[in-house]
Amino acid sequence: MLFILTMLLLMVFFLLMLGFSFGGRKIALFLLNLAGALAVALSFALELSGMQTKVSLIVFWVAVTVILLFDLIAVLRELRLESHVRLQRPEVWRRFLRGREYKVIYDESRFSEDLERQKQIGMTEKLQALEMWRLGNQAFLQGSLDDAIEKYDLSIRWCPTSSAWINRSAVHFEKGEFAQVIECCDEAIKLNPDREEAWINRALAFLAQNDPAKALKSLEEALVVNPNNPETLTLQGNTYRRLGKLEESLASYKKANDLAPEYKEAWFQKGLTLNQMGRLEEAVACFRQAIELDSRFAAAYYHLANTLNKLDRNEEAVEAYRKSLKLQPNSPEAWNNLGIALTKLGRIKEAIRCYEKAISLREDYYEAWLNCGIARESQGKGEEAIRCYEKFLELAPDSLARHKAIAQKHLEELKQGRPEKSSGKDQRGRKRKRTREK
Repeated sequence: MLFILTMLLLMVFFLLMLGFSFGGRKIALFLLNLAGALAVALSFALELSGMQTKVSLIVFWVAVTVILLFDLIAVLRELRLESHVRLQRPEVWRRFLRGREYKVIYDESRFSEDLERQKQIGMTEKLQALEMWRLGNQAFLQGSLDDAIEKYDLSIRWCPTSSAWINRSAVHFEKGEFAQVIECCDEAIKLNPDREEAWINRALAFLAQNDPAKALKSLEEALVVNPNNPETLTLQGNTYRRLGKLEESLASYKKANDLAPEYKEAWFQKGLTLNQMGRLEEAVACFRQAIELDSRFAAAYYHLANTLNKLDRNEEAVEAYRKSLKLQPNSPEAWNNLGIALTKLGRIKEAIRCYEKAISLREDYYEAWLNCGIARESQGKGEEAIRCYEKFLELAPDSLARHKAIAQKHLEELKQGRPEKSSGKDQRGRKRKRTREK
């Protein structure tokens, strides 16, 4: 009775493994479990006919044990791959990439679509291509970029697919090899021009090469494939802004907002364009909308604060800078600009602490040295102001000739013991002028 129950359980197990291996197109595993099922059937038949011997029973159990071990390895490996698939879902992948814009394909069904396009290539080659693509994705996630390229190349060698070329282009992005990104995307487009990811990565590479005109053409092709992608529309808006076409930029963001009102990046980028156009109140509204959608959007707080600073809404600017710094405390620009807002409010001591914090984070931050020098001079602390002005003159580029001339004049007057006779209010007035020019 125990023998019969054991045979039934083994048969059920092997039948389940047959279904699993057939569904996953795992030919070797399918054949192995088919042999296991046949071995169970044969042993059961021998037992019922009374022909079972000790030798046949030993052979049966050795064979079944070997098959079960292979099945265990296969299941554990599949579970490991599945864990990587979960890691590779878009939201987790985006967190891993920390805001990178380029596209990567991890959906196996989309890779299978690419395989189906290659009618002349056999199933074995396609399965090998799939396996190499999986390993390439795994290596990419682990940061092994050269290994990822090697695996994608092997996948392409077994069966060329646009998905493998697109993912290869993403690796080149990580390596800063933008010409190779474009080459990979061109190969992907030859195989499947309907892959918007290839057009997007191609556009991003052109932007990285400071060629927004070519980038715009690629984005237009991406929008032919998928005209309702708010991310692509937002990227198009950014590219128009790079080209100085600000009205066209706003039109792209409007389309993105209409399609996906909850897409914060479109609101944020629209705010940047409006800011550049001098439409500051509208920019404030856009940044606030982005923050409403994501209360931890540090960049939106920062640019909101900058815009409020331009509007001389200094108390609001200080509040926004502090929220930005709470989220990104190591931003020297935010500390410097917070100091500017505090200076305009007459809170010089607090401002100096901000400038010093900015300098501690980036010692060559010449704007902060200049601002700190002006603030120190307004306090009557000549020696400290001299040090700040000297550091600014050492670090500042020649393009800031006017600022350097002013700093040099203040420095000479301080060294001669004749600081310029002007009120703290005048000092703050000069400071506001410098801020706007920046």
